[in-house]
Amino acid sequence: MLNKAYVKVFAVFLCSFAGTFAVRPSTSLTQPPNSPCNIEGQNFDTAAFDRVRTVLNYTGDVGIDNAAIRDTLGIAGVRIEDVVVVTDTILCRRALNAWKAFFPSYGPKEAQAAVQTTGGLLLRLAPNRYALALAVFDPWTIATFFVTDSNFVMVKPWM
Repeated sequence: MLNKAYVKVFAVFLCSFAGTFAVRPSTSLTQPPNSPCNIEGQNFDTAAFDRVRTVLNYTGDVGIDNAAIRDTLGIAGVRIEDVVVVTDTILCRRALNAWKAFFPSYGPKEAQAAVQTTGGLLLRLAPNRYALALAVFDPWTIATFFVTDSNFVMVKPWM
């Protein structure tokens, strides 16, 4: 007989890979090299979608409960199918500038990272919520996420 805990862990593991092959095309294929809508680094767009998928779908049977994160960010009920990659360079630049104004407040190392960062993957999670994924290393989510409202005012500096 299988232990229920093992079944739950296996189900969570399996669900985390459910949409891996449905990830949208790489933004590097659709954006010019110097676009603010272009995330730097190989496979960061896939990693960003994996993180968003986890936050939107994972119920927290094992580990962190993402329901609280969804509520805090105002994205409860959003499905991964509703997430849109933003390709409008003006919106991407506004989101990037908002992050560049905020991130240096963490310290000099972060200020240097903000100066060197030229683009990110902007995702519209809902009409009034955006997440900017940046190739600035974060030990928990690989990429750095910056969540804003539709006016690019920070909701949370992480996701």
